[in-house]
Amino acid sequence: MKNLFKLTLGLLITGLMLASIPFNAFSQGKSNAEKSAGSEKAKIHKMHNFSLDELEGKWAKYSADPSFKLLIAEVKKNGFKRIDKNEKTAWGYSGKLLRDSTKESVSDDVEICLFDFYKKTANGAQTLTMVWRRVGSETYKCYMEFPENEKNGETAMNKAVEYTVDNNGNITLAHSFSRCWSSWWSCSSRVCCTPCR
Repeated sequence: MKNLFKLTLGLLITGLMLASIPFNAFSQGKSNAEKSAGSEKAKIHKMHNFSLDELEGKWAKYSADPSFKLLIAEVKKNGFKRIDKNEKTAWGYSGKLLRDSTKESVSDDVEICLFDFYKKTANGAQTLTMVWRRVGSETYKCYMEFPENEKNGETAMNKAVEYTVDNNGNITLAHSFSRCWSSWWSCSSRVCCTPCR
């Protein structure tokens, strides 16, 4: 169990790195150079890191959402259990996204939360992270299933299998967070990842 918490802590650090991801959604359709330039100007104002009690409240709220419910049901069906009421296995914040800090622009409300799950396996343990990300009026919900017994956060993220709910209410394979992770890791500014969809 000790190693499991070490792994989930590593995944939460990965979650901190993913914090830059939602701010780049506005660059959809631009070239990579334009995306990079625009995202480097983005700033978060009035950032508030959620306390454990606030995160538990967010979990209760998100769990009432129909598509998030589908993801939770799938995760539970696959044998995963949420590690709840633990500050090392949940993380999130809210704030205002100023899309371009170099000039006047409209800001969007931002909220992102990550919640860790685990399951015991014949060979050890496997972890999974559920994500709720809202930028303005757009909300993205997914879960990322990590390779069994993987202790390296970067490798786990690169090999994660991600699922979301499509417009028809079906759980479907997605690639946005892992793609963003790869871009984030290779980018010196740590904010110029590809947009998540």
